[in-house]
Amino acid sequence: MPLNPKISAPLPAPLTAPLTALILTPFTARPTFRSIISHPIYALSLALGLALAMMALGMRPSYAADDNNKAASSSVKSGTQATSNALNSVILGNAMGAGSFKFKLGSSPQFTPVPVAQLQDAKIDSIAPANEAIGQGGVAAAPDLSNWSIWATPVFSGFKNNIAPYTSKGDVSIALVGLEYNHNDTIIAGLSYAYSSVDATTTYNGGKLKSVSNTVSPYVVYVLSDRWMLDASMGFGQAKPESNVNGVIGKTSSQSLFSTAGVTNTTEMGKFLIRPRASYTVYKDYLAGYTNSANAFNDSLTSWLYQTKLGGTVSYEAKPISPFVSAHQIFNSWRMTPANTQPSAYASTYQLQMGANASKGIFYGTVAYQLERSTNQFRIYGGVRF
Repeated sequence: MPLNPKISAPLPAPLTAPLTALILTPFTARPTFRSIISHPIYALSLALGLALAMMALGMRPSYAADDNNKAASSSVKSGTQATSNALNSVILGNAMGAGSFKFKLGSSPQFTPVPVAQLQDAKIDSIAPANEAIGQGGVAAAPDLSNWSIWATPVFSGFKNNIAPYTSKGDVSIALVGLEYNHNDTIIAGLSYAYSSVDATTTYNGGKLKSVSNTVSPYVVYVLSDRWMLDASMGFGQAKPESNVNGVIGKTSSQSLFSTAGVTNTTEMGKFLIRPRASYTVYKDYLAGYTNSANAFNDSLTSWLYQTKLGGTVSYEAKPISPFVSAHQIFNSWRMTPANTQPSAYASTYQLQMGANASKGIFYGTVAYQLERSTNQFRIYGGVRF
């Protein structure tokens, strides 16, 4: 009888011994850690399991990480501090009769041409009556003029930060404008806008950082008397930093916050003005996480800096040049995320500043050099009288 072809076909050849061992060994031999990581089937299963676990926990493989946000943090912080310091200088100067270009709404189109410095450049009892006498808008303007005013000033600041490991240096250029209301020369409140540009070298990693930011800041000053004054201000900013490290481009977004409260005293001794001041400032800078052009991921970074500042300023009121010098002690504390990020600040440091205000014809200007432990800044304010 003929054989049924469906059941009479020859059996396939038996598997060779090496192939049989490859398939059966993982299921028959007692697995050890060495056999697990060396055998292809176990190694593949282990890798897939770890990858799934990391994805479930929101983690990323370490080989794809970079830390350019840490390198950029000191430059971003320098920009935030420059904007905060410039704003405080202007609003305190305005409250004492000095400050920026200032146009009084409701009056004839004239500007109050007084130097922008820190608050050490104003003199209440001499500048305000002068403004009244010539009919210009100032803090103590004639009663028939509006209590609203507009002010503006340009600021240039160069910085150098040698605090390891995230060292940096660069420039900050700021254009400040504001709308201000004066109630009986006692309460002065306003809203300012700052357009700033940071151009820095992150010397920590040989990179470059450029950033343009926009900051809106409400503020208020309460004049207790001709000797005492309280002030408070806040700032909210957004920026788009761009870094370049050895040709690798990184683009991210950042948000900044600062808040300052201070008290100032003024004592006149002939042509010398002595102004003790105490202030407390909180700075926050956040850089969003991003993937750079080399496909490396940079974790987000958040820094909080809490700063107490005690000291004073002495100025000599002479024309056309009025020199000044100031000394402060600064106490810092901070909170960083990631927690292992080194802050670009010391727990305690001195701050020394010296400079001069100059006025000639339609031009005026202020030059100041500031020195702290491992950091320094050079600032210029300037303008033209109208």
